[in-house]
Amino acid sequence: MNKLTFTLKQHTPLIHFQHDQAGATLRATEVKPKLDKYLLEILGGGNYDNGIDIAKAKNWLVGKGEHPALNYRMRFMPLKNPIYGLPSVLKFSNRRFPNRDQTVRDTVKDTFNQPVELLYPTPYFANADKIKFKEADIDEERTEISKLKLTVFSKESQNGHVLTFNSDLLEFCKSNLSSFFLKENFGSRQNKGFGSYTIAKINNQVIESLNINQYFPYKSVKKYPDQRQVFKFIHEEYQLLKSGINHGDYKKSKLFKHFINNEKTSVRWEKRKLKQFINQNKEPGKNLYSKKKKMPLDDSKDGYYNDYTDHQTNKYGFVRALLGLPGTYEFLIESNRDQSKSDHSSKYVIKISHNYDKKENEIERFKSPILFKVIDGFVYIKYDDSFKSILGESFKFELFLNERELDKSEFIDVPNTFDIKSFLDHYIVGKSTNWTNKF
Repeated sequence: MNKLTFTLKQHTPLIHFQHDQAGATLRATEVKPKLDKYLLEILGGGNYDNGIDIAKAKNWLVGKGEHPALNYRMRFMPLKNPIYGLPSVLKFSNRRFPNRDQTVRDTVKDTFNQPVELLYPTPYFANADKIKFKEADIDEERTEISKLKLTVFSKESQNGHVLTFNSDLLEFCKSNLSSFFLKENFGSRQNKGFGSYTIAKINNQVIESLNINQYFPYKSVKKYPDQRQVFKFIHEEYQLLKSGINHGDYKKSKLFKHFINNEKTSVRWEKRKLKQFINQNKEPGKNLYSKKKKMPLDDSKDGYYNDYTDHQTNKYGFVRALLGLPGTYEFLIESNRDQSKSDHSSKYVIKISHNYDKKENEIERFKSPILFKVIDGFVYIKYDDSFKSILGESFKFELFLNERELDKSEFIDVPNTFDIKSFLDHYIVGKSTNWTNKF
């Protein structure tokens, strides 16, 4: 048996689905299939299927080659001195209840028998609905502490092993292992910077630094040594790219601006269309809530946001799907007692599904083609062309009032074209001082 030992440096916490188990770390069941695919694509000169044929001819595949799995085993050693974190999009404390953060720390420690750091704001939303409060205390009846997902992180190096009887396969793996870990992240929300590692040593030999610019065209100007700062930066930058910022200092989505201004055919995104759809089918006394904020590039009659019938001739598209397919949209309803406030007891929900021609062609999930990688406090961005699989596809938008279906639906298509390089070159580098393409 031939053995290769590699040493990893962890740059950002890993969101682990088994964080509560002793020694939780990278899983070979996640890493090996991704590494197999990467190696087979390289072997095939960029063509995965060709790589499978070549690997089969070399007798590098498991068994008779009926499954495209390379014939090696991989394992990871447990983390040393793991640090656990609770990722959240928002903090729990506020002016009225300043001790909620500590209450959450204490409750999570009692549940998992581990001290925990609070990581916020981060682009991780799955914990948001798990913790409920009664004033300053945890609402035990409505809270699902055991379902929280924690991160694991270690400042110490971690070893992994590759084992195989085939020395040529091991050498090929060794030659490409560093670039693989440089390009990939792991665990949940890996596109948003979680689970970032790089190779420090192979067989106890220090690895020369790779040309990061070869894989990542954009780098943050600033270094963010603190985990909270780095995830706050990623969260805000991606939010600005895809959906815009609707709280505090309002900023319009860069994706919206790109399709209004820069695509060959001007396309307005789906949000305004959906608000009009809700208005046409709203329940009596359940009006959409709005703070009447100024809307750049929205030439409505008074220059402010409103839901009146659109007198412009607009071509609408499901634009936001190009940077990741959402499952639902939620819209606030104004309070009957005070129209300047929202009603916290109800909301309009629009559930999204693919309007497919055949079941086998259904698109249920589609991750963002943009990946954030964190290395030594700097943030890097790369992109792929996976969005092409969703171009021109039709999606159904079904209207609900909370969980009650209103039996109303709308159909909107994803635009037929998207130049992601032009989009990022213009809005990441050309319209921002936070990024550079020269490094």
